[in-house]
Amino acid sequence: MNSVLPATMRTLREIGTSCPTDKVTGHGYDVAYERHFSHLRSSPLRILEIGVGGGGSLRMWEQYFPYAHLVGVDIDPDCARQAGPRAHIFIGDQADRGFLELLSHQAGAPFDIIIDDGGHGMEQQIASFRTLFKALRPGGTYVIEDLETSYYASYGGGEPGKPGTTVNLLKALVDAVHAEYHARPATPSAPSNTRREWTPLAPSQWETSDGTALERLADGSLLATGPRPACDTFTIKAPLPLPQVTALRIELLPDARLPCNGPGRADNGNCVLSEVRFCLAEGDAWERVPLEGAVADFEQRGYPASAALDGQAVTGWAIDPRQAQPHHIDCEFRRRCPASGPSTASIRLEQRYGGGHTLGRFRILVTADANPWDDVAPATVTGIHFYKNICFIERGT
Repeated sequence: MNSVLPATMRTLREIGTSCPTDKVTGHGYDVAYERHFSHLRSSPLRILEIGVGGGGSLRMWEQYFPYAHLVGVDIDPDCARQAGPRAHIFIGDQADRGFLELLSHQAGAPFDIIIDDGGHGMEQQIASFRTLFKALRPGGTYVIEDLETSYYASYGGGEPGKPGTTVNLLKALVDAVHAEYHARPATPSAPSNTRREWTPLAPSQWETSDGTALERLADGSLLATGPRPACDTFTIKAPLPLPQVTALRIELLPDARLPCNGPGRADNGNCVLSEVRFCLAEGDAWERVPLEGAVADFEQRGYPASAALDGQAVTGWAIDPRQAQPHHIDCEFRRRCPASGPSTASIRLEQRYGGGHTLGRFRILVTADANPWDDVAPATVTGIHFYKNICFIERGT
């Protein structure tokens, strides 16, 4: 009599022990995996795993998820032999972001689950996370195993708090996910300790839809004066000072001439930025350049930065109760925005909330630097779960 249960009835520990894989026999990760993924066993998932080795892990996932399509990645060409009817293998370096971008395209992203069980070095883990998190389907989960290497010098780690480690990156993301409950920034420090250089635009023309008067100040910022309408839309035009740009920043500045020192014109100094749009002109031809992935240094509860790019006038980004302080929102361009010659930028700032919640003093800046977070915008991370040295990061829907 066959005592082996069908794979769909066996536990992950039973399957992982028979394959075998050190996920189960060495680390005991099966408990965490069962907790997160047992309800998905009958789903037609797409799973990407970095680190193929002897193939035990791929065989385990094939049995645990009988309807899943698997993609394995390894730097060792010999691992190609681990391919099977439901498992495709790609050979390449997980620290090579160009390879990972190509992999994401060729392997048929988006994925429901991505697991990093590769080389475990800081450069490898961070490059993979920053490149592939965007390859997750909304609602998907990114898993990083063996986080203890963040404390091993041989892997690029070190003492707790050392910049540039995977654990340090994840700590910053934890703070970012909970930004609405504390005074710390909604956008954590860049994981590699790099900072973008921002260049202010010099507005040459501006108009408002509902009567606000704008005055250009010496620092290139614009101060709202005159009537305070309930709502307004500002359109600002300025020469583009860089040959290409990767992101747009709207900087809110406090000012003693505004209610409660601003930076908004509401009675309490708040404002709500409903939508941001960007167009670029070379000559007489205007082209709208899509924006995505907005993040801010602070977000009022219920008014996240992402709402400034959601296409809905009734939502927006706001900063209560952190009025009378400078704030900024950064909006990434969906693609790098090149200019072949002298160009003019047109930025449309919609403020449709009502009640005079319009911008009081603001400045517009651009950068040509790459986003140090890439597509791991904190606003897209909805959950981070640690189980000792394994972490599950959930992408929002």
